[in-house]
Amino acid sequence: IESPDALRLLDRSGAPIGSTVSYTLTRVPDAALQETHWRLTHLAGVAVAYSASAREAHVVLGSDNRLSGSDGCNRIGGGYQFDGAKLSISQLFSTRMACAEGMEQAERFGRALGAVARHRIAGAHLELQDAAGAVLARFEAVR
Repeated sequence: IESPDALRLLDRSGAPIGSTVSYTLTRVPDAALQETHWRLTHLAGVAVAYSASAREAHVVLGSDNRLSGSDGCNRIGGGYQFDGAKLSISQLFSTRMACAEGMEQAERFGRALGAVARHRIAGAHLELQDAAGAVLARFEAVR
């Protein structure tokens, strides 16, 4: 261990490995819940695939307790409240544009946001969970 936030791989004798490759893992600090652009990566445990023409599904939780973003087809918005790990999203709305692709995912994303009860951040990843702790959606911080 090099520090509380770093771990270095050693050889069998316990000596550092001499190499131009770094054998040190460094913990990524947790991203902030608010004012971070969170890009959707998984919805109900399934990886989200983006085509060249698809809009990125994402959310931003503003410091004014307003949610904004995109469901991959339409702009979305609403309000939210959080207290520790608890998180609730309310008054969710979206524009109603017709999209050539992504409509089903957009609808599932909206339903998932409406069912959020908790959140968890680990490094650059955000998980939104229901009341039972099931992961509804997973995001990655865009820096």
